Amino acid sequence: MIDENNPDYFIGLTSEMKQRTRTRILEIKSCGMSEVGYGEFGFPGIMSGLYIEKVWNYSDLDFRSYMSWVKELINGHN
Repeated sequence: MIDENNPDYFIGLTSEMKQRTRTRILEIKSCGMSEVGYGEFGFPGIMSGLYIEKVWNYSDLDFRSYMSWVKELINGHN
């Protein structure tokens, strides 16, 4: 389970970055991913390694590309 209101996900971020982070976390959550480590998201048995730092720092293009890969990976295992 991912708590999109976890204050640790938003420490030191501008309000714009907080909104972008929240939107990205909700997308991660909607894919069925969960927090598999402290600030690390994944889909148990399939993938892990999406760290909160990637959520913060990926450009929109890089994040969309990563999430497309994740969705393909998850769909390929279902």
